[in-house]
Amino acid sequence: MTKVKLSELTEKDVEKLMDNSKVWGKTINAISEQKSLVLDDFISALKGLGEYSISDSSDRYNCLMVKNSYHFLDSLEYACGYNAGVLSDDQINKANKLVSDYENSEDDDQQEQLENAMNKLANDYSNIILDSMVAEYDVIYDKDYVKDFMFDSLEYAYPDGAYYNREENAIYYMTKD
Repeated sequence: MTKVKLSELTEKDVEKLMDNSKVWGKTINAISEQKSLVLDDFISALKGLGEYSISDSSDRYNCLMVKNSYHFLDSLEYACGYNAGVLSDDQINKANKLVSDYENSEDDDQQEQLENAMNKLANDYSNIILDSMVAEYDVIYDKDYVKDFMFDSLEYAYPDGAYYNREENAIYYMTKD
């Protein structure tokens, strides 16, 4: 029996482990948790949100609802510092200008028009952000990404002392995967 530390896996070992459903599942869970940690800071920085549920594209209940358009749009510039590239500078500037125009408006009719514009823009941007976040989770469907993750990070998904048995194509720790 050949025991291999998870930190010493070869590319061939990882290719074989891709066929082990328990290891595959553990890897997908680890990737999802890692993505969740990264995106949590972004979500926390967004203000004015209502309900949200974000996972990979297989989850038909993915949503990112805006409860308060003003607060949502006002928080975009700060929040996008955590997840640069989700919205362009022009999009963020458009949100900032709309918020500023609303703050400086004294006419009730104009404020109502600006509120409607903010609601539409917040809805559009929340859809863009949701699509971007779902795409982040969808890396679990990219076999090359999963393979690279296994090669680089599988040792962290298991407790210390876990090892790979090449003959059985299994990882042993307190149990066998």
